[in-house]
Amino acid sequence: MTRIGLVVHNIHDEFSIELIKGADLFCSKNSCQLFILPVNAKNISAYGYEYRYQASMDFINSSNFDGLIFSGGSLSSFVTLDEYKEILDKIKSVPIVNITTDVKGYPYVTSDSQSAFKKIITHLITVHNCKKFILIKANDYSSDSVDRENLFYQVLKEHKIDFNPSNVLNGDFNRQKAVKVLDEYINKNGLDADAIVCLNDTMAVGVCELLSKKNIKIPQDIIVTGFDDKEQARYLNTNLTTVNQNIQQQAYKAAEVLMNIIQGKKVNHKNIIKGKEKIRCSCGCLPPSEIKTESINANGKKIRFNQKQLSYFMRELPQRFISQFYAIHYFLSDTREVSAFQEFLDNLPKHLERANIDAISICVYEKPVLHRPEEDFVIPNKVKRIVKFEKQYKNALNYEEVYFNPHEQILPKNTFFKNYQKLVVIPLFEKNYQYGYFVASIEADNYLFYEILCEFFAKEFTNALKINIFHEKNQELETAYTSLEQNALQLSYLSQTDELTQIMNRRGFLNNIAEVFSKNLSGMIIYCDMDGLKTINDTYGHEFGDKAIIAQSKILLNSCSAVDIVARFAGDEFVIAAINMDKEGFEKLKKSINNQCEYVNSNSNYKYKISISMGATSFGPGNYDLPILLAQADSELYKEKKLKKGK
Repeated sequence: MTRIGLVVHNIHDEFSIELIKGADLFCSKNSCQLFILPVNAKNISAYGYEYRYQASMDFINSSNFDGLIFSGGSLSSFVTLDEYKEILDKIKSVPIVNITTDVKGYPYVTSDSQSAFKKIITHLITVHNCKKFILIKANDYSSDSVDRENLFYQVLKEHKIDFNPSNVLNGDFNRQKAVKVLDEYINKNGLDADAIVCLNDTMAVGVCELLSKKNIKIPQDIIVTGFDDKEQARYLNTNLTTVNQNIQQQAYKAAEVLMNIIQGKKVNHKNIIKGKEKIRCSCGCLPPSEIKTESINANGKKIRFNQKQLSYFMRELPQRFISQFYAIHYFLSDTREVSAFQEFLDNLPKHLERANIDAISICVYEKPVLHRPEEDFVIPNKVKRIVKFEKQYKNALNYEEVYFNPHEQILPKNTFFKNYQKLVVIPLFEKNYQYGYFVASIEADNYLFYEILCEFFAKEFTNALKINIFHEKNQELETAYTSLEQNALQLSYLSQTDELTQIMNRRGFLNNIAEVFSKNLSGMIIYCDMDGLKTINDTYGHEFGDKAIIAQSKILLNSCSAVDIVARFAGDEFVIAAINMDKEGFEKLKKSINNQCEYVNSNSNYKYKISISMGATSFGPGNYDLPILLAQADSELYKEKKLKKGK
């Protein structure tokens, strides 16, 4: 079976969804297997965690895929064309076809949507007498955005309309960014314009929502147009005048071209799919009451929705949304508390069945791998498949562990009994660490639902796996402690004392907290971490970093009571077991520690400032599972650090 990889930005964006539908249609007709790889655009770190999806790029080689389709228009949006070519050149051993982006040496499929876009701008000028425009584009890395922008200027020039360059806003083809820049523009300049031209529908939908919140009516007060003809653009209350690029057909054609390359046939470098203008409500040509009309063509003729489309929109779609919301609801209900790893796996089948996921295979690395934003991720050569699930077979959940090399095969041979036509590959990560990945079969076409579910699933899985790692580490420490118990008292003391700070270490903490739990005491587990230790080490050297850690230990000891347990776990990570402390007491402790930090910073000769972040969780009778308590406190600590960075 021919294996085709579809590399997209994500699976919830409607541009990607249309690409998936087109490639899926070709694969179903030609007995191919489609692997969907949501990798996000290179250099996407500005949007937080998303860069970690780039890990899936390391799967791409001739062993795993016979050919690849790249969503060039979105994946090249944050890099130059030369940088994008470098990305493709690294994997050029696999046949590649691009969507929309023209890169030398790689065939591509694009839409001849220039004439349709020109017709829409001309329509705004000649029919609606628009003279004042706001243009919302992407950055200049995007060739799609640059081409459309130049066409826009060309039409205005042909009609001798002056355009103010300050009315060009960069929305990065992103809904939130477009809303932000337009809101700032309106607050500063007002809205003295006839039309807002958005160079994709994603931004246009966000613009429509913003204007609605500001009680600015479309099209009475201002016209809004988009580009792409995404499904959401068709079903807005004031549906969008836009350009249909026939995205599905582009993906189908790309798969067709790719198959020809795989079979050794000659192909054209450029392959064109015709685009169409869609005149609708947002320019005023179609009243919102015309719910049976899809659009108006160039001759002014109304194009009606067919009965199948109306039935889907009015009956099938609402019911599907209800079922999927329930699936998410039940999943969240079952995962409100952090579960142990095995418990999470045991509950997996019922959630997969509710979500209509037919099969899934989970693969993990031997230990978490650090993934920094500026680095390409390299998948380890040894990966362990820990569980697989196939709904239609008896004993659907299988815990058989299999080691394999993911550079030779994404999944071990014969993982699934059935050759599922469409599989999605999702990395498992937490913070800056990659834990592994899972491969799932998705048969329905609501990809936003599946991406949400996959993100929830990945989050809960990594939490459960992290707790499992805590259990294993603590088991190792307990075993080591048992053997040390037989040594002399001095060695016992040394084994529980941190060499640098001379306070209790992790082993000592474990020993003492066990006694606290045995007495059924209550209190709080507090995770403490110094802010900016890496900067201190890099700027002033590790000697000063050690001094900062010693100062941190003294501040914590001075702030805690005599019955509290204070220990250094590793580096600048300290853990406190505060006996009889509640949330109010924790806030007082934080204030005391912050005051002491300020005192040390004011009365020492340090060239740096000491600051400590903390996260806490309560323990008491019935709640003495230390690995879970540590994981919860660590999670609260992460939230505080994230909050500080956001200020």
